[in-house]
Amino acid sequence: MSQLGGETVPKLVRNIMFQIFGYELAQAYSWTGQKKNKSAFRKSKLADTIIAIVLKKDSNTMVTEVEGCMQEWLRSGDRLRIL
Repeated sequence: MSQLGGETVPKLVRNIMFQIFGYELAQAYSWTGQKKNKSAFRKSKLADTIIAIVLKKDSNTMVTEVEGCMQEWLRSGDRLRIL
């Protein structure tokens, strides 16, 4: 995962999330886990791992920026169709 690229933090986070999640798995998570009996992604070890990878690639990045990118990606999960 650490070899995935992205010119910006949002692109890097999207690339990592795209590699990890399929359509069905993306549908099973939300950031907080409060809607439609979804699991909370923010408390997962996977979220912590993604944050660590991004911070390792760009030490100037704030954790809140990475979290915001992951939240946005999960919000758009219903529109993602991975073929």
